[in-house]
Amino acid sequence: MERSNCLPQIGTLHNYQLTFFCGSTSLCRVGGNLEALQKAKYNADSFYSVIGLTVDLQRTFDLMEAFLPRFFTSAAHIFEQNSISGKTRMNVNEEYNRVISNLTLQKLLTSPAIENEYEFYNFVKQRFEIQYRDVFATSNTNNESENSHPREESDSISVKSNDTQKEHQH
Repeated sequence: MERSNCLPQIGTLHNYQLTFFCGSTSLCRVGGNLEALQKAKYNADSFYSVIGLTVDLQRTFDLMEAFLPRFFTSAAHIFEQNSISGKTRMNVNEEYNRVISNLTLQKLLTSPAIENEYEFYNFVKQRFEIQYRDVFATSNTNNESENSHPREESDSISVKSNDTQKEHQH
């Protein structure tokens, strides 16, 4: 099989993260579609209070606990404890943990059909970083050591949501 056959092509149907956030119309499953990217960004901002990152699960649980304490109370602590005790397994299958070549990476990064996926991921990542900084700003302003956990800084966290202030108790 040619390597070019492995890369997504513009105009073909895909089921990626952008598809999920864009919606179920055929427009949303067409790779390289700028309208799909814009709709996904709009939906992420309008309908999701927080979107986590699997590459940063500890901070994802911290943020989800702050935004959705009813569902995620103690989730960050449990994840942290499981990580310390070795109960959390992170992609231990060596076969799937191979490093890809620079050529393959370059092809992927410049593939028009998935450029929007990278742009959407970077949009979500930037949004995550802003939310995390805003929620846990008290830990930065208190000049605490890097080892302190943000949730331990105070009994409550202010969360901005659609221009309203909400108080969440831990």
